[in-house]
Amino acid sequence: MAVYENRYRKKPTGRYNRGNDNNPFSWKIVIRLAIFIGIVVVTYSYHEPIFGKINEIRYKIESWKEERNKQKGYAYRKQQEENKRRRAAQSSSRTTPATPNKSEAIENAPVAAPHSAPITEEPAKPRDNTSQAKPVEAKPADVSKHKLDRFVDQQTGKYGIKDLTTSKVLVDAIYDEIKRPEYGELSTYAIAKKGEVLGVISVTGEVLVPFEYTTIYRWSDRYPNYLLLYKRDYSEEGTKQKRNHLYGLAYMPGGKITVPVEYGSLNMIDFYKERTSLAIAQKGDAYGIITLQNEVKVPFEYYSIKYTGVDNHLSATKRSASSPYSYKTGLIRTTDCKLIIPVEYDDLDVVGPASFIRVKKDGLYGCINDKNQVTVPFQKVNGVGMSQSRTDDKNNRVWFTLPSGEMVCYNSKGERVPCD
Repeated sequence: MAVYENRYRKKPTGRYNRGNDNNPFSWKIVIRLAIFIGIVVVTYSYHEPIFGKINEIRYKIESWKEERNKQKGYAYRKQQEENKRRRAAQSSSRTTPATPNKSEAIENAPVAAPHSAPITEEPAKPRDNTSQAKPVEAKPADVSKHKLDRFVDQQTGKYGIKDLTTSKVLVDAIYDEIKRPEYGELSTYAIAKKGEVLGVISVTGEVLVPFEYTTIYRWSDRYPNYLLLYKRDYSEEGTKQKRNHLYGLAYMPGGKITVPVEYGSLNMIDFYKERTSLAIAQKGDAYGIITLQNEVKVPFEYYSIKYTGVDNHLSATKRSASSPYSYKTGLIRTTDCKLIIPVEYDDLDVVGPASFIRVKKDGLYGCINDKNQVTVPFQKVNGVGMSQSRTDDKNNRVWFTLPSGEMVCYNSKGERVPCD
C-alpha cells in the first residue's frame, strides 16, 4: 500500500523553527545582543553619573528605612529605653555610696560634744562636688568625650543632635535628615540634609560645609578625613542645557574645601603597597594628576590615565596627531609625577618591575626598560602574552608567537628563556 506524504501538514512553529529552517536562530537573539552592547557602551560612557545616582538612591533608601522605623516607633522607643538605662547607671555610680549595715552605722555614728554644733560641716561636701561638676557643661571640648546621637522631634519629624550622657540638646531639630558617619558614632561633625541639598555641620550646630551638594560621603578608608562633594551644575550650550557632574574634596573636621568642586571626576591613586596623596582628575575632556591640596602635578592634556598593575606607575594616553581614532601611550612615575616613557607607543604593558615593559610600535612588538632602552628587539608576531608576579621577579616574563608558529619567551633582563 502506498504511503502518501501530506504536503499540507503544518510545520512546527517552535522557538527555534520560525522562519528559515536552515537558520535555527531568530532575530530576537540579535536584538538582545545589540541591547546588551548598548548598555555596556552607555555604562562605560556615563559610569560616574550612574554611580553618583546609585549613591543618591542608596541614601534615599536608608532615609526611607529610618523614616519607617520612626513611624513604627520601634527604634525610637528602644533608643529611649537605652538612654534611660544608661543615665540611671551613670547617676547611680556617681552619687550612690556603698550602704553600710544598720549595726555598723550605729556603732560608727559620731558622738557630738555637749555645747558644739554636731556634724555641721558634712553637708558642705556636696556643694564642692556640684561646683566641680559645673565646668563639665561649659567646656565644649568635653562634648567629644560623651556619646552623641541624633534624635527625632515626634511633632515635626525633624532631626537634631543630642548628648546622651547629659540629655542636653546640642543641635535643634531643624534638619530633614542627619546622617551618621559610615564608621563609628557622631564625634565632631555630621552630614545633614536641608530640603534637597546636603551639607556638613558640627555637633554644636555650626555649618562647616554649605548646603549646596547632591551627595556627600567619605572618600576612602585610607583617607578618612576627606569627604567627597558632588553636585550637578547646568550650563547653556546654544539652545540646549547641559548637565555637568562636578566633584571636590573637603577636609574634616574643619570643613575646609581643599579641592574645589570643579572636576568632572576625581579618583584616588591607591596602590597595593604604596599610599599617595594624589588623585586622577578630569577637567573638560582631559585628564591630569593633582594633589589633595589641588596642586597640579601632571597637566591636563591626556585622553586617559590608568593603572598598570605595578605600584607607582600609570599609563598615560593621548590622541594621535595623525588620526583622531588612534592613540599613543606613555608611562608616568607617580613618585615624582614625571613622564619616564614618552607617549609614542601604540600599546604598553608593564610586566612585574617597572624596568620590564612590553610595547607595540608600528605593528611590531618588543620590550624596553624604564629608561626607554630596547631590551628585546622589535619583531613581527602573531600572538603575545605575559605573566606577572608582585613578589617573585623570576616569574615575570613575556612570550611571543612568531609567524612560523614558534613561541619564544623572555625574562625581565631581556634574556631568552625556555617556555615552560
